[in-house]
Amino acid sequence: MLPHHDVALSSLIDRVVQYGAATCSWDELYAWYKVEELDNQVWADVYKRFHAMWAYYGYEGAPELKVHHSENFFTLLRDPSEDESVTTIAANGELQEDDDSEEAEG
Repeated sequence: MLPHHDVALSSLIDRVVQYGAATCSWDELYAWYKVEELDNQVWADVYKRFHAMWAYYGYEGAPELKVHHSENFFTLLRDPSEDESVTTIAANGELQEDDDSEEAEG
């Protein structure tokens, strides 16, 4: 991996750790890893980097890491940590606590 690709990938993963999600084009990911197919080795490296970054910030118990697939891009998304909550925006603008967030707090 080229040094500037490593920086870009690290920045993407840092946003996932800090903010919960980050979006990137598939073309970038293929270019960063210099592959024609995204195999288990690529995803294992992403997983390893996410866990290393999570630990770097002193957080414990890294949450699950998920990939939302789209035709031209993907979003890396982590589950909320213990001190975060998830709300849904209703049609009337009201923020509604998700059931999973309430269970995590209780």
